Amino acid sequence: LSVFTVFFDAAAAQMLAVLDKVFTLRTLTLAGCLFVGDQFAAQLAESMDVESLDSAENGGLQLQEVSLSSCRALTDEGILDIGRALAHSVALKVLNLQGCVLLTDRAVVALADGLKCNPALEVLNLSWCEELTDESAFTLAEVFSENRFLTKLMLSCCIQMTDAAGKALAAGLENNQSITSIDLSWVSQLGEPTVQAFTQALSKNRT
Repeated sequence: LSVFTVFFDAAAAQMLAVLDKVFTLRTLTLAGCLFVGDQFAAQLAESMDVESLDSAENGGLQLQEVSLSSCRALTDEGILDIGRALAHSVALKVLNLQGCVLLTDRAVVALADGLKCNPALEVLNLSWCEELTDESAFTLAEVFSENRFLTKLMLSCCIQMTDAAGKALAAGLENNQSITSIDLSWVSQLGEPTVQAFTQALSKNRT
């Protein structure tokens, strides 16, 4: 078994105890599972928290893609655990938290702390996390100077973000050599200052 997908299943959290023994599992999708929350996130983080592929083979999941999109019971507390696991995860390449509507800037700080040390994650999706503000953008922009693996950041419909967020992300992009895509679609408060900032950043960054 390499791919496991559940949509809208209240019992999904109880499945991890079984899946934790499936060392071939690479993709875990639990979209819209309303009862997948912080307890599940803590269990998942514990399973992911391995510092090398060799140790992962001897225990722990080698997940390459995790989607918890629209798991609306998930809060900052659960992401604190996932952020700590990210600091040691050597396998995870895609983390999708789209539509986890309870997440705030505090969750992004935890993810950013993990990303500063993470050698693997390539895609982070925080679209439709509507409680995120400019502070989250400031935090992520700081990561750009330290992380050389993240290639795609998705912040679509983070409706509280303003041009201050856009300018911060653009400034962080100037000296980053890994990011190839930043999605800020449907962030309605972004305007000409953001466009100008990214135009300037892209003139300096040829990634």
